[in-house]
Amino acid sequence: MYKNVHSHEQRNTTTRAPSPVRELVSNYVQCNLTEVQIKNLLFVNDPTASMPTNQLSNLINYARRK
Repeated sequence: MYKNVHSHEQRNTTTRAPSPVRELVSNYVQCNLTEVQIKNLLFVNDPTASMPTNQLSNLINYARRK
């Protein structure tokens, strides 16, 4: 493969939260829910989406600043 050709198969893994989770958090923040309420709702709505607590806290804080 040529040096300047972009290969989609060789992408690095990301630690970013999945898009649906980011959207849900944004919606919950707009409803003025607490962090505990948001965590509980995320578990109910998408139990397979697991992410570190600090990452979720940072995502909630980011959505509140927007």
